[in-house]
Amino acid sequence: ESGYFIDAIEIHVDGYVLKPINLEKLETKLNAIKEQINIKTELVAQQKLTHEITQLQDNILFVADKNRKITFSNQKFLEVFSVNSVDDFNAKNLQISDFFVQNSDFFYPLENEDWIESIKNIQDETKKVVSILDEHGEPQSFLVSIKPIKDTALTIIMLTEVTSLTLEKRAFEHKAYTDELANIHNRAYFEIEIDKEIARSKRENTPLSMIILDIDKFKDINDNYGHLMGDEILKELAKIIKQNRRESDTFARWGGDEFVVILPNTTLKDSKKVAEYLRVMVEKHISKDGLRITCSFGVAQFSEKGTKESLLNRADDALYIAKENGRNRVES
Repeated sequence: ESGYFIDAIEIHVDGYVLKPINLEKLETKLNAIKEQINIKTELVAQQKLTHEITQLQDNILFVADKNRKITFSNQKFLEVFSVNSVDDFNAKNLQISDFFVQNSDFFYPLENEDWIESIKNIQDETKKVVSILDEHGEPQSFLVSIKPIKDTALTIIMLTEVTSLTLEKRAFEHKAYTDELANIHNRAYFEIEIDKEIARSKRENTPLSMIILDIDKFKDINDNYGHLMGDEILKELAKIIKQNRRESDTFARWGGDEFVVILPNTTLKDSKKVAEYLRVMVEKHISKDGLRITCSFGVAQFSEKGTKESLLNRADDALYIAKENGRNRVES
């Protein structure tokens, strides 16, 4: 009767045999049900084992579907993103990328960009690092590993914390590219940046200029007041230029009392105005020991058929002309 079968379904009957009962068919049915129970038991055990292994992970681990909805996570995920469960995370309509810190040193997705696909397409593993604020508001660095699950629309994502490595890298870069005396970028950093800016200028067909400056009669300061005073003057000059340059400009110590400024997207005419402004700011400054200094400036613009060397030579020649024409002036 239909009512009988409905009742059987409601109490989760796994199978049936019809009367008159054939013992062989009954045994076959019971063995099939037993096999199903064993499979279910094994599956539950495997799920428990997988769950325990993922919970032991100190890394953030989660699974996302094709719509980037989180379907599974470990405990570390819940702790870092301050939610009680995956359902809690999804109910708030959150995306993992919402927690990324925008920083030029780390990956950060463009608006409406699928961040998982973007990271998958990055060839350089060192570029697959994101910054996320922890519960104390401190930025932490994570290396992103992505593994699609075969024959499914699911993707496993693991975020491995590499904050200490990031800090070590920054410390190394700071030491490698910083002039310790002036506390600004050094010549090695300048060489990297000028190559980048020249490539960008060619690619985007935008103007690029540079300034070379040095302290007028710096040798006299060292001779009359000593090298310690000379070092203080260099520090003060670096501070003046650093405070009055544009954020887009790269400022570095070339060597001795010579400094360089890279001015992206700037014509020769405008870069001369920048140099003149800096010249005035230096001239107006009085050091803590009551000394005044002046600087001479050489300015040059990169030409389409030129090279880095020709740009440097023309800026240096302009600086020489400024010296020859009486110092404390801007020449191009």
